[in-house]
Amino acid sequence: MDGYNFIELDGKGDGTSFLQEYVESMENAKVDIGIGEVQNIILEEAEAFFTGDKTLEEVVRVIQSRVQLYFDE
Repeated sequence: MDGYNFIELDGKGDGTSFLQEYVESMENAKVDIGIGEVQNIILEEAEAFFTGDKTLEEVVRVIQSRVQLYFDE
């Protein structure tokens, strides 16, 4: 199938698959990419726009810079 990658899964010693275990592992997985921190950055910087201290362009530039720095760490 074009556009799909397949990974062959190892089987158990008795020849059955670990498919159920893999499915359960994926269903219970949690990914934390720091959205809470990104949201905090946006809220902190947006305040300057709403109080008239910075233009929208300035705020966007600062947000982009801070979020990029955060993800780079």
